[in-house]
Amino acid sequence: MIAQINPFGILLGLVFAIAIGASFFWMLRVAPATPLPVARGRRPVEKVAKILVPIVDAMPPERAVELACRWANIKKGELVLVRVVVLPDILSLNVPMPEEDKAASQSLNLAYEVAERHGCRAHMYLVHHRNMAEGILQVARKEQVNAIMLGLGTPARMPGEWRQTGFDIMRRAECEVFVDQVPLAVQPTTLRA
Repeated sequence: MIAQINPFGILLGLVFAIAIGASFFWMLRVAPATPLPVARGRRPVEKVAKILVPIVDAMPPERAVELACRWANIKKGELVLVRVVVLPDILSLNVPMPEEDKAASQSLNLAYEVAERHGCRAHMYLVHHRNMAEGILQVARKEQVNAIMLGLGTPARMPGEWRQTGFDIMRRAECEVFVDQVPLAVQPTTLRA
């Protein structure tokens, strides 16, 4: 019996050989190397386990605390809630400020309740300091936090002092700083009589 060569058989054999060769090439090829800056950037984010959240009157604490809780729950971390009472230069740092301390304690307790509602461990600090940014950074160094979560608003909602404090923290922090900018959906209009 003589073997006959059929062009359709040759074509089918070539298609099969190419398909098998392409499969082997795809399975055995070496994946491209991850660039070094990308590899380095991944490690610090995975280490974020302790997040400081400054509580200020200019911004409601719920959003920043909720975002920090979500992050901390992923990493099984904890929150450090800090409220700084800014004292004038003429007063001593240990002067009692009962009204300011009461208001600060109320805002800290509200933030703590938000953290508890989201299942986060949280520690509270009420600090007297001459400069809000320095007071926040002092607690961050003391607690050795991995990140600071700043809640910033729009210029219509945020006084200039907190804006400057936020910029100071971003410039001088020794850890990562996450910024949550809260936009105003609708600007309130003033009524004319």
